Amino acid sequence: MDSPRFFHPYPLQMLKDKIAQWQQAVVKYVNIENKPLLGALLIDLDHNPKAPALRFRLGYQTGREQLIEILKLHARMGIKHLLFNLKLSRRPGKEVLQELAEEVMPVLFK
Repeated sequence: MDSPRFFHPYPLQMLKDKIAQWQQAVVKYVNIENKPLLGALLIDLDHNPKAPALRFRLGYQTGREQLIEILKLHARMGIKHLLFNLKLSRRPGKEVLQELAEEVMPVLFK
């Protein structure tokens, strides 16, 4: 399997443009379509599920409802795998992972 291309968490429009450039280059030079893309996000998941998404260094401070929308947008742009970095989280990692597993992932994979 070919290695996937990793994308840093640029602002969304810049990310969309970079992904399009990458996909065009891969088709042109390697003749492969839909090469897997992966990315990473620092997330600070707020206790309030309705908290707005605030962009910060390499990620977002947000509630789960906006996080779900951000993740759907990344998927539509072609990112198939996304790593979460909880290093700057104000909540305990175990609590955040539990909320991601119980409230976010089921919405994305229904």
